[in-house]
Amino acid sequence: MCDAAPLARPIDENFQFGSLNDVVGRDGVLVISLLRVPFRFEHSSVLLKQAGIWPTEFPAADSLCLEKAEMDETCPLHGDWKRISQSCNGKSGMGCKHDVERAIAESHRRALVAAQERDSDWTAILEEDVVPVRPERWNEAFKNAWANVPKGIKMVRLSWCTFPGDHPGQVMGSDVFMDSGEFFLSNWTGYSPEEPDGNPRSDAPPDREYNSGGCTGGYIVHRSIIPELLNLFPCCCALDCCLQYDFFGKPVPIPGGEDGEELELGLQVMLSMDAWGSTEYAMNFTYWGLFQSGVMVQDSRENPSTREELGLEKMFTYSPSEDAWHLSPEGFTWGPGDKDVPPGELNDETANDGTAKDKEFKAGDTTKDDDTAKDQEFKDQGVDGKAGKARNLDRDIDFMYKDDDARSLDDAIMTPH
Repeated sequence: MCDAAPLARPIDENFQFGSLNDVVGRDGVLVISLLRVPFRFEHSSVLLKQAGIWPTEFPAADSLCLEKAEMDETCPLHGDWKRISQSCNGKSGMGCKHDVERAIAESHRRALVAAQERDSDWTAILEEDVVPVRPERWNEAFKNAWANVPKGIKMVRLSWCTFPGDHPGQVMGSDVFMDSGEFFLSNWTGYSPEEPDGNPRSDAPPDREYNSGGCTGGYIVHRSIIPELLNLFPCCCALDCCLQYDFFGKPVPIPGGEDGEELELGLQVMLSMDAWGSTEYAMNFTYWGLFQSGVMVQDSRENPSTREELGLEKMFTYSPSEDAWHLSPEGFTWGPGDKDVPPGELNDETANDGTAKDKEFKAGDTTKDDDTAKDQEFKDQGVDGKAGKARNLDRDIDFMYKDDDARSLDDAIMTPH
C-alpha cells in the first residue's frame, strides 16, 4: 500500500489543452492524489478534462505511511507539548488535531517544492476532490478572467470556503476587482456588519474584517513566493488555518508606502477568482456547514474528503435522487451514494456532454444559452463596495439535510480540506 506509485499517464497530444494549461504548462496542474484509492483521481480527471484541463497526478502524503518525524516537521500533533513548545512560538494554533490533517499539510508542502523546481513560473495545485464550476463554460471564462490578473500578484485562489455561522451579526462579502463575465476577480473577502435586511453595508465600513477564508482545494502559485510559503512550515494548525492567520492575514509593510504603513499580505499578493453563483452551485456538495466560493469547489458526493480516514464519511451517504445526505450506519463505500447512478451524473439537470446548464444557473429568466452568459439573478445580489461590487454570500444554514435523522456536524468535525 505504501509503495503505490502513480500509474503511467502520458500526455495525450490530441487533447484540446485549455487556458489553464496555457498559463501553467501541460504538466503544470498538479492534482494531489491518494494513490491507494485510484478512483479519486480518475473521477476528478474526467470532470477536469471537460473544462479543458489536463491534470497531472501528484502523490499525496499518506497519513497511513508517513513516519512521525516527517509529520512533526510539517505540523506537530496537538498534545505533543514538547514539540509544540519548540515549533509553535509566535505561530497560530497549538498543533494539528490528527495525522490526516498533518498529511494534508505535508502534501501541499511537497507540491510547493515540486512547483518551485518547475521551469514554468506558475503552477496550479488542486486537491483531488475539487471540480470545476460549470465545466462546459469554464475554459473560456478562465481565459477572460486571467487576462485581467495584474503584475505583482503571486497567488490566485481558485477555491476557498467560509463558515458564516461563526460570525454572528456579520455578513460575508467580497470586493470585485474585475468582472470578466462568467468569472470575476476579488481583491478583498471578509465580514461586514449586517444591515437589518441581512445584506452587508454598502459603504465599506472601517470596522469590516478581512478574512481570506479556509480550505485549500485549488490555487495557482507563482514560484517567486514559494520560498515564503515554505517558510511557514512547520504549521501549528491545519494548513488553511496556517495560511489564513500566519500568511494572508499577517500585516506587513507596504512596498513604497509611508514609514510604518502596513497591510495584510493577502491583500498585497493574492487575488481570488470566483464564479457568479458558486456558493449556490455547490450548496449541497458536502455534508458539513461550509459555504464554498471559487471557480472550483469541493464535491464530496462521489469523491469523499481524505478525512475518511477518521471515519467521518462513513456516517453519511449522498442520495442523488433526493439531493440529500443520509446517516449511513452500514458504512461508506467509494463511489456514488446510489449504486445505479454513474459517476459524474449526480444532477438530473446537468449532463456530461458540455451542453446542459446547471439547474441553479438556469434559475434566472435572463440566462442565455451561449457560453458567455451568466445568471443575472446571482449578479443582482451584489451591492456597491469600496472597490466595486461586493457579493453577499450569507445564507440561512439552519437546515443541513432533508431527512429527520441528519444533524449538523459544525461542532463535531473540523474544517475540511
